[in-house]
Amino acid sequence: MSAAWFSDAAPHELILRRALLALRARPALLAAFGRFLPSRTSQERWQTFVDRIAYWDEIRQRSTRDEWARLTRGVPVLLYHAFDEQRGLGRFVLPKRAFARQMLLLSLLRFRVIPYGDFAHALVEGTLPAPRTAVVTIDDGYADNLSVAGRVLARHGFPATVFLVSGRLGDVNNWSDAVPLRGRRLLSAEEASTLRKQGLEVGAHTRSHPSLPDLREQAIVDEVAGSRSDLERALGEPVRVFAYPYGVAGERAVECVRRAGFISACTTEPRLAQIADDPFLVPRIEIKGTDSLVRFLVKLCFGGR
Repeated sequence: MSAAWFSDAAPHELILRRALLALRARPALLAAFGRFLPSRTSQERWQTFVDRIAYWDEIRQRSTRDEWARLTRGVPVLLYHAFDEQRGLGRFVLPKRAFARQMLLLSLLRFRVIPYGDFAHALVEGTLPAPRTAVVTIDDGYADNLSVAGRVLARHGFPATVFLVSGRLGDVNNWSDAVPLRGRRLLSAEEASTLRKQGLEVGAHTRSHPSLPDLREQAIVDEVAGSRSDLERALGEPVRVFAYPYGVAGERAVECVRRAGFISACTTEPRLAQIADDPFLVPRIEIKGTDSLVRFLVKLCFGGR
């Protein structure tokens, strides 16, 4: 019985699955409907879908209300990169207006936004966050995270967690081939401290943003543990959470993150996070600069790329 498996579906299938379970639709009647579908292929796909409904219907009947919520309720951990005052610059750079609309929607829908560290503690303790809880995370730590995103977040009183590349503080992005990111200015240690004073959380994102599985053991240790010590020295406070560069972990990297003293780490697997998830392999949903507000809402509720 896997909580992750419940949400491991395309958004349209997940919407229909939740709706039919909420309506307590009988699997036998759903299976009968499949006979009227036009092709054998569509009938087989429908039957597979109905089999899954039947499975989860049986699980629900055997579960308490709390157990069912733990199995099926997901938390959107949102992932952003960079922001721009005016323009959208493709996938990685979100216009300020679009970000403002997204945060306003979260507020109107009465989402409770918590720091990633708080959600990590819930995973470690096995406790279920309140309904309509969301997490905002930002990777790399560009200067616009403070000057653009910080202002929007402050307007709503929302926290966020910014994962910093410790070896590039006050410098520029030198690891990406994406035109809007290559050479983009990163937060300095002083700006990161200002960000912290505004209520945002800081996490580590390695020293130089390499793909960790491609490195030798000692290099992984240096990138992971070194990033934590760098940031703690620069900020004068504990740094407890980590984000894998490019969202890629691997067994050696996960073990290094554990040994370095972090309590949690996140990937870029594009689905809602579940309470049964490994705290060191937490999924996140990337919000792209090209996403419409409707697409954002779909990702918020159901995950997806």
